[in-house]
Amino acid sequence: MMICQGGRSPSMKKILILEANPRKDLSLNDEIRDLQNVIRQSPDREKFQIDIGLSVRSSDLHQLILEHEPNIVHFCGHGTGQDGLVFLDKKISTDTISNLFEICKEHLECVVLNACYSEVQADEINKHIKYVIGINQAIRDDAAMAFSIGFYRALGYGRSFEDAFKFGKNAIQLAIEDSSKNRGIIAEEVRKLVPIDDVAEANITQEHLKPILKINSNNLTVSKRSRPSFSRLLEQELEDLQEPYDLLREKLKRLREARAIAVMPDMQFALDKKIKDTKQELNELQLKIEEIEQQLS
Repeated sequence: MMICQGGRSPSMKKILILEANPRKDLSLNDEIRDLQNVIRQSPDREKFQIDIGLSVRSSDLHQLILEHEPNIVHFCGHGTGQDGLVFLDKKISTDTISNLFEICKEHLECVVLNACYSEVQADEINKHIKYVIGINQAIRDDAAMAFSIGFYRALGYGRSFEDAFKFGKNAIQLAIEDSSKNRGIIAEEVRKLVPIDDVAEANITQEHLKPILKINSNNLTVSKRSRPSFSRLLEQELEDLQEPYDLLREKLKRLREARAIAVMPDMQFALDKKIKDTKQELNELQLKIEEIEQQLS
């Protein structure tokens, strides 16, 4: 493991990059270099500090987190879906990585999992961290790199995490001439260690739609004590949205569990459709919550 670190100004946002590529089949050095460059070239570069852990093993994680106390953690490497994230020495389970980030919730604002099939981990981490970005299936290596560049360039220009996420997705569209053709299944390197379950679905999913932003609604709930001047009507509306949001999250979790054990193709197809529809409902509800929060801020 090698660590590169910058200055120690307390006003800086600290970005900790965790790189792990045991198969040595991804262009992660290029991704890290590009990420550093876009921050260095941004007008807000003095507000960011980048720390890097290379060839990270499971035993390195506590040292890196405790030493740097990052505000943003960026993992680049391989994902395996339900089995967790792949570090240099072994896979780390979803529960384990989620529990680690829960310990860090006092200083950790955003987690970026730039790895295939990492939406599973993003869902769990999002229970503790407000902003989490995961990838919902296999993604081309060049698309993953383009997302990083777009995301961190926007942060470097003072944009919010939500806006930066949109810039990251659009950067994929700009970088890949026809993102609807997923060459990653056959010809290109992709950030996965397991076969794609549904090749037909993967072929029609555009690359820029694969990154998924999770926002923890618990952190969007308005505190009446700290913000007494806010409209009671809007506060009540926000509270009323909390329960259906939580129910949808629980429904999505149950559907994914059922999909993981489904054997019959008809059942798999039906569950995939229900999962897609539930995600859409959840995203729409999340947008309503964000809109109310902006009115109250």
